[in-house]
Amino acid sequence: MSNTRIDLKLSIDAPGPEGFTCWDASKCKLCSCLRDPKTILNLFLNRFVILGTTHDLLKWSQESQRCMLCVYIILQLIEEVGGPQNFVTDADFVLRWSFGQESGVPHSQIFFFDFEMSWGFPQMKARQVHMNSFTIDGGTAADCVAFRPPNPMVVSPAAMARARDWIDTCEREHAGCRAKGPTPLPTRVLEISGATMDDISIRLYEGGSEGGRYVALSYIWGDPKKQYTTDKSNLPAHKNNVPLESLPYTVAEAVMCTQQLGIKYLWVDSLCIVQDSSEDKAREIAAMAQVYKNAWVTISAAKSSGASDSFTKPRADLQGIAGTCFNMEMIVPKDVKSLLAWIDRHRNNPEYSNLAYREEVKTLFQMTPWFLDKNAWEDDLSTIWLAGKASGRKRQDLVEAPSLEDEPISKRGWTLQETWLSRRMLIYGSAQVLWQCREGSKADGGQAPYHNRATRRPHFSRPLDGAKIRILSSLWKDLLQDFSKRRLSDPADKLNALQGIIHELEEETGDKCFGGIWKSDPIAGLSWFQNATNKDPDTMVFNEARTCPSWSWAKVDGPLSFSVAENVTASVKDIKITKNEITGHYPASTHLVVEGGVLIRGRVSSLDTLDTLGHFRWLSPSSRAEPFSNLIYIDGCLTNPDFKISYEDGKPKVLCHEDFRFLELSRGKWGGRQNLAAESRGLMIVPVDGEPGKYRRVGFFIVALECDLDSMANQDHLMMCLSLEEGNVRPTEFGEIWTEALVEQTLTLV
Repeated sequence: MSNTRIDLKLSIDAPGPEGFTCWDASKCKLCSCLRDPKTILNLFLNRFVILGTTHDLLKWSQESQRCMLCVYIILQLIEEVGGPQNFVTDADFVLRWSFGQESGVPHSQIFFFDFEMSWGFPQMKARQVHMNSFTIDGGTAADCVAFRPPNPMVVSPAAMARARDWIDTCEREHAGCRAKGPTPLPTRVLEISGATMDDISIRLYEGGSEGGRYVALSYIWGDPKKQYTTDKSNLPAHKNNVPLESLPYTVAEAVMCTQQLGIKYLWVDSLCIVQDSSEDKAREIAAMAQVYKNAWVTISAAKSSGASDSFTKPRADLQGIAGTCFNMEMIVPKDVKSLLAWIDRHRNNPEYSNLAYREEVKTLFQMTPWFLDKNAWEDDLSTIWLAGKASGRKRQDLVEAPSLEDEPISKRGWTLQETWLSRRMLIYGSAQVLWQCREGSKADGGQAPYHNRATRRPHFSRPLDGAKIRILSSLWKDLLQDFSKRRLSDPADKLNALQGIIHELEEETGDKCFGGIWKSDPIAGLSWFQNATNKDPDTMVFNEARTCPSWSWAKVDGPLSFSVAENVTASVKDIKITKNEITGHYPASTHLVVEGGVLIRGRVSSLDTLDTLGHFRWLSPSSRAEPFSNLIYIDGCLTNPDFKISYEDGKPKVLCHEDFRFLELSRGKWGGRQNLAAESRGLMIVPVDGEPGKYRRVGFFIVALECDLDSMANQDHLMMCLSLEEGNVRPTEFGEIWTEALVEQTLTLV
């Protein structure tokens, strides 16, 4: 930015009581554009307007007391382009509106403001600063700006009425969310009676096969000592009365919400499962899928870190939210619905794709009352807020509603399947109440987060064909990558906590899951690994509370990755699970024991192991993956007992068994993408002593079969091969040796 000749001050001052404001919005070239009717009309019609250049934006950011919005946009653009040295000062500075379309509403509403640094045609997006916008009910902008401030009173009469409306609308209009038939009550539920919290009565009711509506609670237990449970000793008493004053906050508040929703029954695992009965736990865990699947609605105490935390306390009010947002004022038409309906009518015309027709529409638009009649516009300006985000090393205190993935409940292993199995959910997040069903999301103010990929529910039908198998594999990979980052109070629940999802998928697809690996696509299931360069390498460990087959991801803790090249070269002949049990009782001595083998035929390297290892890089927390190199990922990272770790100058040095083997599973370009060099991918295995033909898995390898000469010459450390003109990609020397040394072999992984 040295050529701008501006002494730049790029820091954000403290917000005022109304948020971050401009020194004078009527004079700032950015803020004043929202006070100009023609600019507003162009934004409604064209969805973008060029406000000037990025050099102009730099000037505006320094005027008088400075505009904090201008400063924020510049800081974000600098981060987008990788530093001030890459900031382009002669690019177009474009304001773009993103519109949404509400169901049943015949016009669009403004969802987001996007500020862009664009070169070339403004229709082509370049670098973008994305900002959520919201206003208040009753304001003049309420008809054209979609979002409202989050409702801080999450269990107020208005909030509960909105929740009941969401449920009723979903049941009435969403065929995919309705139960397929009568829904039986779980084995036990809490029966709630009484018109108010003052005269409420709770008892444990055993409904058997009786049908009815009930609420299920998804929450974090936290400290078991602060939990109130049903056990063999108090089961008879709980059938008569469960004392409200004994319940931890989360459970008591779930009782209150259930009562206000007008539903009689509530299912809570700590009270509806006999916690010191192995038989009862085994039976009820097996039925978990049906409990959440059949619930009328699931309440998720997303913001609570444990059962003793409240999830119904008021959130930040409008004043608190505005104090962390950018305050702006905008002029709007009096009849904005008619304006938007006029625009949509022409946009929906098939001829609108024709440039000549679009120019004709623009001419017609300039003859409408909104262009010609000043009285068609509101006299008063309407207040809107733009929400920024925390970013970069110098984090700014700017609001961004937390994603559901960032809430405490998304850190717990069991809640993944509770979310995935539920037909509809009321989610009590850190900022507001959220609604989620299979048709989409809503929020009681604020912006509803997008669905996490892992929580989406595709619909399968039998028989599974190739396309459906790929969808199942992709879904399972997303689920495991999410699940592997979560915590389990009981380490033996590694497979239990997904059993409900597994059962549902087996029922829908007719497929079978063995130790976390699907029979329809076992190579994809075996192609997991743990990247030691992950930001949380300390979480990648072997867990002594589990005895699992070496080939199953369930043997390790910590984030998982999956990698299959486009051509599968190995074939699985058979998978067997001979033992699957939990011994002991949590938390004293629980242990998961899973035993079984995979009969597989594939190509095994015949190269000398010690010579071969010299061609590989061992990835550790202090290293990184380089392009076109041969890599080894150790299962369990540096805790793997098959490897000896020593440290030289603080860096780990890895020694391993001299009898390692390399079993190739797939080769080619990763995922079939044509802009990546071909690789060989598979498992590091070691023979089992005294059992010929049997091997244990200990890691995952990647051998670079090709390299991009231009990238190597330019020392380009991107993993993507960007130059694929004929002759640029060459086989690697070791890759050719590797391929020649692979020999077909049938073996058993245990």
